[in-house]
Amino acid sequence: MKIRYQFFDDDHLLIQKFIGVFSVEEYLRHNGVITGRLMTNSVDRVLLDFRELQFSDNNASMPDDFEEKMNEMVNIRKDINTRNHHNKSVDLVILVNSPLPTLIAHLFVSNFEGMKYHYCSSLSKAIEMLRIPEYSDRIESVIENLENIS
Repeated sequence: MKIRYQFFDDDHLLIQKFIGVFSVEEYLRHNGVITGRLMTNSVDRVLLDFRELQFSDNNASMPDDFEEKMNEMVNIRKDINTRNHHNKSVDLVILVNSPLPTLIAHLFVSNFEGMKYHYCSSLSKAIEMLRIPEYSDRIESVIENLENIS
């Protein structure tokens, strides 16, 4: 799995694009990479693009170790919220485009009751939810040209 990402400091925005077959180890490593930036930046909006992420070989069936992976992802995110965001309010939107990632995004956000965590299948809805209208004409280009990779 590769994760492309970029901080947009003026907009307090972090965009991450996940590519390939999901790996908890890579997800954990990536979060270690961006942790320092999260602590020094005022990020309060996060877009996660899952459109090129696979959770199984054919992305049509739930992986055998799904529950374990989901618990790890949730715990990692809760740790980030506590340590790096000091439980401040962060708008997080997961962009999906197929049934299995949609189900996984739904189950993920359901673990964060009271938080502003959402998922959607259109860029225009993501822009609306994150309140970043200035990106409406160029969001796809921005996502495809993210500067960093981990």
